[in-house]
Amino acid sequence: MRRGRRRERSSTARYDPSPGPRRVEWGGGFPEWARCDSWIFKVPSGSQSSSRLAPSEWEKLLVWEVPKSALYLVAGRAQARGRPYLDVVAAALEGGVDVLQMREKGGTRKDLLELGRRLHDLTQRYGIPLVVNDDPQLARDLGAEGLHLGQGDTSPEAARRIVGERVFIGLSTHDADQILAARGRGLDLIGVGPLYPTRTKENAEAPVGVDLLRRASVLAPELAAFGIGGIDRERARLLVSKGCRRLAVSSAILGASDPFEATSRLKEILAIPSAQ
Repeated sequence: MRRGRRRERSSTARYDPSPGPRRVEWGGGFPEWARCDSWIFKVPSGSQSSSRLAPSEWEKLLVWEVPKSALYLVAGRAQARGRPYLDVVAAALEGGVDVLQMREKGGTRKDLLELGRRLHDLTQRYGIPLVVNDDPQLARDLGAEGLHLGQGDTSPEAARRIVGERVFIGLSTHDADQILAARGRGLDLIGVGPLYPTRTKENAEAPVGVDLLRRASVLAPELAAFGIGGIDRERARLLVSKGCRRLAVSSAILGASDPFEATSRLKEILAIPSAQ
C-alpha cells in the first residue's frame, strides 16, 4: 500500500512572529497535514502578541504559498470514468499532486459536504490544499484552504468577505483584458485558458494559446498563473520548455488507466530544466 508524503516530526517549533508571511519551521504540536514547504503563517499587520499564540491559534493563520512549479488537479466525479472516485483521487495525490480542486456541478448540499469532508481528509493526509469550485459558503463550511471562481460566479470581493483572509482565491481568465481586470481584487492566482481544445468542461471557451499564459506574468505579475485546458503529457513538456511550470489538469490524470503513474510522469516533466 502506498503511503502519504508526510514529513517527520521534530521536537520544537520555530517561527518569526513579525507581521507578514513567514515560512513555517515545523515542530511538535503543529498540524501534521501542513508539514510541507508551501505553507506559511500570515500574521495580521500590527499584531503585538503573535509570539505568544498557542499552536492551535497559529494553525488559523496558515495559508498556502503557491510554488513556482505546481501540478493542480481539477477533480470531479464524472471524470473518474466509473471507478471509485476517492481511490482515483488518492492515487493522484500519492503521485505528487500539489493542489486538489473539488469541481462538482450537481448534488445536494448534504452530498457536497460529505464529499468535501472526505476529500479534505485526503488532502490533509498529503499536506496539500483543498480548493472548492464556485461556492464560497461551501469552502467556508468545509474549512477549505482555497476557492476558485469563474468569470460569472460570485465576485472576488464578495467571496473574500465570506471565506476570510486565510483562504486563497483563484479566478478563471480567458483573455488579456480579464487578466488585467483580475488585479487589485484580493486574488491570489488565476487560471489562464483553455490553452488547448478540451472536452472536460462543457461549453468551454475557444483555446487561447500558450502565449497568453506567458504574458500573464507581465500583465499581472503579482498573481500566480496556472495554464489549464487540454494539457496532456506532451503538451506539458512543451509548456515546461517555454518556462510554464504551473499547470492544471483533469483528464490527463483522472482519465489515465493508472492515475498514480500519470501524475508521477507529469511531476517529472515539471522538473525538467526549461529550454529558455
